[in-house]
Amino acid sequence: MIESESIRESDNENSQGSWFERAFGRSLNLFYEGLGTTLREAKWAQPENFQATREENRVYRPPMRQEIASGFAATHRFHTYDFYAPSSENQKARDDITAIYVHGGGFRICSKDTHFLMGLQLSAFGYKTYLPNYRLSTHAPYPAALEDLVRFLEFLDAKAQKGEMSSSWFLIGESAGAHLALVLTLMRCVNIDHPLAKRVSQLSADIVGLAPLCGIYDLDRRENMKLPETSSLVMSRVGVVCREYFMKSPDYGHDSDILGRPLEILHHIKTGVLKVTRDLPKLFSMCGTADPVLEDSRKLRQAFEALSHPIEYREYRDEVHAFHAFFWRQEAKRCWNHLEEFLTQLKAKNLQN
Repeated sequence: MIESESIRESDNENSQGSWFERAFGRSLNLFYEGLGTTLREAKWAQPENFQATREENRVYRPPMRQEIASGFAATHRFHTYDFYAPSSENQKARDDITAIYVHGGGFRICSKDTHFLMGLQLSAFGYKTYLPNYRLSTHAPYPAALEDLVRFLEFLDAKAQKGEMSSSWFLIGESAGAHLALVLTLMRCVNIDHPLAKRVSQLSADIVGLAPLCGIYDLDRRENMKLPETSSLVMSRVGVVCREYFMKSPDYGHDSDILGRPLEILHHIKTGVLKVTRDLPKLFSMCGTADPVLEDSRKLRQAFEALSHPIEYREYRDEVHAFHAFFWRQEAKRCWNHLEEFLTQLKAKNLQN
């Protein structure tokens, strides 16, 4: 707790740097959004080339009257989602499992629009896929992203209860999205004493599969933290990501920050402090060996192995962070092939149940 207080004081003294980081983050986000828009318009990236269809910019949380008056409408894009589905020509199309892809970007950049290829790829595998937006740390720190995603899951759960979609869900995400997908799953399966966790535990749908890819799970980092064979510049960026989302949150250093500590939750399960109330899902995880947060993925694997819970974990030699997004590269193709094999096994297990 003493350490947490000192960090808060440091942040107050460094407010000018914080302003710069927010401005830099928003500028960087504009660049990636522009790049995503350009790619989406390319002929090769059209849904029909993936035997898929796309419905864009649906709203899962419309602004209320008082929020419009206070300027909420300006950020309503954070509460939208895209929906991808296999086209009628796709022979792999299935209705038994729905995929939910949580985009990454260090909690501070990117969106469903920059990650549209993930939706196309999963729908090409035969899955109806949802890609939600959520508030970024440049607008609101922890737990804002989780608050939005919990509301999104509640929105989907209502659809599932009406029979409008499958009630068996596969959560997948990369980087920060891997962290968020993992935490959402733990909220569903573990008796965590947090209001958001209690809301997720009440969902009627089941999370039957989870794929956290090259995730960042240890958010207690400082800018000067270094890992072997990782440059100080790269690690300083990782430190900023952690600080802006988690360590600057008013919840940091208090019991309510538990949803920012998934590895600690898994440790508490091992020691009996927390209990699994619902079966943990089938797991696939991966990371490149040149990824600066490789150790996080290894810690995740070790944590699940300590619980004797099976996890299919793969490392790809000399690959960088989120390399699977570069679909044309050989190792990216191999990674997606491994993921499709995992999904095939998941479908078979789900049918048995």
